[in-house]
Amino acid sequence: MNFPHVDPMVAGTIVISIMLILFYAKVSRSNTVDERKADDFLQQAHAARQRGEHDQQEYLLKKALEMYESGVATDCTKRSSAMVHLADVLSRRGNPTEARKVTEKLLAYWQSIVDRGDADRLTDIDYFVATADFGAATYEVCEFYGKLVERKKQLFGNIHDEVANSMVLHSRLMLKLGEKQKAADIEAMANEMRAQLGTMRPPSQG
Repeated sequence: MNFPHVDPMVAGTIVISIMLILFYAKVSRSNTVDERKADDFLQQAHAARQRGEHDQQEYLLKKALEMYESGVATDCTKRSSAMVHLADVLSRRGNPTEARKVTEKLLAYWQSIVDRGDADRLTDIDYFVATADFGAATYEVCEFYGKLVERKKQLFGNIHDEVANSMVLHSRLMLKLGEKQKAADIEAMANEMRAQLGTMRPPSQG
């Protein structure tokens, strides 16, 4: 039986391509499994917190964060959640130095998102700023968040709902720092912006 002649270089290229496809499929499956494990650790950490088992919560959050940082997930919410809650539990367990290091890592991660201008993930950051208590690191978070507001102006324009919403969150951080006048000024600018946005929108069709 005669087989068609295949150029050795072409055959080699085909073999390499098949090997690469199999390799990336294996990596993808592995990442999916690892991500599920990391998600499980995160959920178990939440349950441990509910039970008041803060030592177990800390352990599980560290395991989850280690896996998220290894690249198994690109979900900003999961990775941020692990860091926010880890910093919180470390602080409550009397380890402020390690808690601050985790917060610094969190802010560096968020800064990378701001630098990329990833609008969807900026909204994820808004959620954590609105709901989390950053304790002793509130000043650093407030300073970072001021940069996020400026980045949103670049992405959405100086007058936009997204900008106004973030300005309100920024004012709340200022208030936590005791900067009452600055907080009031920022919130007033946000309210003025919202008023402008209201006049810019077309009237609803009744």
